[in-house]
Amino acid sequence: RTAILEGRFENIGQASGRSPFWPAGNRPYAYGSLFFDFLLEPHGEERMGAFADAIAGQWIPYRLDAAGRDAFGVSLTDEWEAWRASLEADLADLDERLLANGPVTEPERLTERARWGLHPQISADGRWLAHTQADGRSDSQVRLVDLQTGESRKLSRTNGLGVLSWLPDGRLLLSQVEFDDPYSLSSDLWIIDPAGGETRITDGARLTQPSAGPDGGAWAIQEGDGTNTIVRVDLTTGAVTPLMPPSMSVHWAYPRPSPDGRWLVVTRWEPNAEHDVVILDARTGDVIDTVTNDRALDTTPSWTPDGRGIVWASDRSGILNILSAEVSAETGRTSTPHIVTNLRTGGAYPVVDPAGEWVYFAGYHADGWDIERAPFSNGSGRSAAPALARFEATEAFPARGSFEGEVEGYSPVPTLAPSYW
Repeated sequence: RTAILEGRFENIGQASGRSPFWPAGNRPYAYGSLFFDFLLEPHGEERMGAFADAIAGQWIPYRLDAAGRDAFGVSLTDEWEAWRASLEADLADLDERLLANGPVTEPERLTERARWGLHPQISADGRWLAHTQADGRSDSQVRLVDLQTGESRKLSRTNGLGVLSWLPDGRLLLSQVEFDDPYSLSSDLWIIDPAGGETRITDGARLTQPSAGPDGGAWAIQEGDGTNTIVRVDLTTGAVTPLMPPSMSVHWAYPRPSPDGRWLVVTRWEPNAEHDVVILDARTGDVIDTVTNDRALDTTPSWTPDGRGIVWASDRSGILNILSAEVSAETGRTSTPHIVTNLRTGGAYPVVDPAGEWVYFAGYHADGWDIERAPFSNGSGRSAAPALARFEATEAFPARGSFEGEVEGYSPVPTLAPSYW
C-alpha cells in the first residue's frame, strides 16, 4: 500500500533481486508473498507446487516467465503488472474511505531518511526528542532532536535499536546487546548521559524494552527459557525482581509504569493470535483492565504524562494507527478507545509530550520509518470501530481452545535419509 501511494512500487525484477534500498532483504517476502496470494486466487493453490517444480527443473535458471507459463499458463511479468493495476484501483478511493474515521492525518515529519527511526521519547521539560536510528549509511545510534530549533545530533552509537526511556535526572535508559564472551550475546541495560559517558547497569541479564519508573527504578522484559516475564530493575545495584513467574503460554512486551507508579500498561500475547493491551497492578501483577480484546495487533503502549490516559498502536482498521483511552484515577480501568491518527501508511511507538499537545510516533513510509508528530487531545476524536472482520475467529483458527493431537518425543532419525535428488 505505502509503495503504491508514494510511487515506489517495484517491478518484478527489482523485487526479485538484492538491493540496499528499502525494504532491503525483506523485499522477496513482502512482495512475493502478496503477489503469489494474488496469483493463486484465480489459478488455484495447487499450482504453487507446479511452479516450484518448474523452477527446479530449469537447466537455464532464473527464467521466471517460462516457469510461470508452465505452471499458470501466464507470464509472471504480465501478472505482476496486473497486480500493480489492481492495487492502484483498490487504493484510488483510499482517502474517501478513511474519511469515515475522521480527517486524514497529515503528520509533521521530524526526521528524513532515518530508515529505522524508532522509539521516540520526549524529555520531561519537552525540549528534547531522543530516538534510535539506523539509516543504512552509518552505525546504529541514539540521536537527540532539539524541538525548538529542529537541530539533530548523534548522542551515542549503539549495538542495535533498543528501546529508550528518559530517567528523572535527564539521563537515558537503553537496552542493547553486548558480548558475554567470544561466542554469545545478551541484552542488558545501559544509561547514557547526554553530558557524556555511558554506564552498564546489568550483565548477562537478558533484559529488553526498559521503561524508567517515577522512583528512579525501572521496568523491563526478561527473556529466557523460550518465554519471558516482566521484571523490576534496581538501577543502582542491577538487581532484577520478577513481577510474576514466567509462563510458556503468555508473553509480555513494552511495560510502561504510570506516572504515579501504581499501574503498568503492557502488551500481552496469548495463544490463538491474542495480542492485546492490558493494565496491571504494579505491586501484584494482577490484571486491572483488558484494554483490547480482539485479534488485531495492539502494541507499544505508553501513558500520557498526566496519567489520565494511554496511547498505543493498533491495526484493527487494517492500517497501523495510534489509539487512545482515558484511564480512571480511582480504578485504573479505561474508556472506549478513541482514534488519534488516521494515517494512509502506518504508525507505531507513540508517546505524548509533557504539555499533552502532541503525540510523537514512528511513521512508516516507502523508504522506512521516520519520527513524526500529530496534534493530540486525550479523550477527543471519534470512537475507534471494532476490529475488521478479517480478525475474527475461523474454524481453522478458533478464538480459544486447544488443538487435539498425539504428542510424541522428537527423533531426527526418520528424516535423515535423502528424499529428493
